[in-house]
Amino acid sequence: MIDSFVLLAPLYLLGIIALLGFVGCNQVYDLEETQPIAKPDPPTNLVATAGDAEVLLTWDPIDGVTEFHVFRGEMSGSVPADYPDKTIVALNEIPYTDTTVTNGKTYFYRISAVNSAGESDLSDEEDAMPAWPFGAFVTNVMEGLQRAGQNGFYGMVIEIGQIPLTIQTLGRGHLLGLTTNHEVRLIDGSTKAQLGYALVDMNSPVEGDFKYAPLLPNAFTVSPGGTYYIVCQEFTGGDQFYEQNTIVQTRPEAKVLSAIYSDSPGLYVPVSGLGHTYGPVSFQY
Repeated sequence: MIDSFVLLAPLYLLGIIALLGFVGCNQVYDLEETQPIAKPDPPTNLVATAGDAEVLLTWDPIDGVTEFHVFRGEMSGSVPADYPDKTIVALNEIPYTDTTVTNGKTYFYRISAVNSAGESDLSDEEDAMPAWPFGAFVTNVMEGLQRAGQNGFYGMVIEIGQIPLTIQTLGRGHLLGLTTNHEVRLIDGSTKAQLGYALVDMNSPVEGDFKYAPLLPNAFTVSPGGTYYIVCQEFTGGDQFYEQNTIVQTRPEAKVLSAIYSDSPGLYVPVSGLGHTYGPVSFQY
């Protein structure tokens, strides 16, 4: 005779299957229900900090993210298409430093976060303008022949690069142990108009090969591609200075086209060639 349990076993099995289908395995076995993974929220607290030829980007971490996308443009935007430059940043590259920037330009940034479910919306926008640290234009002087004091203005012709520079001081070389105060002028090379001047006290503190004084009446921003003269007033019987065969090395934001002198107001005569200067003279920006 067949045991009744064996005969009823299929009915018991069907009942269990029905119960699991009705209430779910998770509830029967007290398991947590698995939730689908969602795309991450947009990154928060994006900060763009400008440096010399670089921008440092920081933001808050997000759990479960596999990478971030950095969007960069030279104009403000709101959607990814507004930012032509996109960089994929791995988690071990955070904080991220953008070193493909040019000093003097403003850059706009947004970032997104990515996980296995997809990519977030963009973060808020931040902008930054990398810039050169304040300092002297002339970085090294190769001295020429010495020249006795002579009436006139002597200096150099400079051509500004692609980025405007704000000149804050003018300087006169002290390499010959000079003691006389000197007036140094900033001249517009196209109009010959004086844009500012500095009264350099040769007994003031030394900064490199120069002594500097503030540009008066105010700091002046010179234009990209513009040509300007930096010239120092010299006197017969006054301090010696170096001839036009003096050569200077400079920071790259502008270049020295030639030495220049003027024996009479408004008449300036360029001499020698690239990198040459009388004096020497310099400026800070």
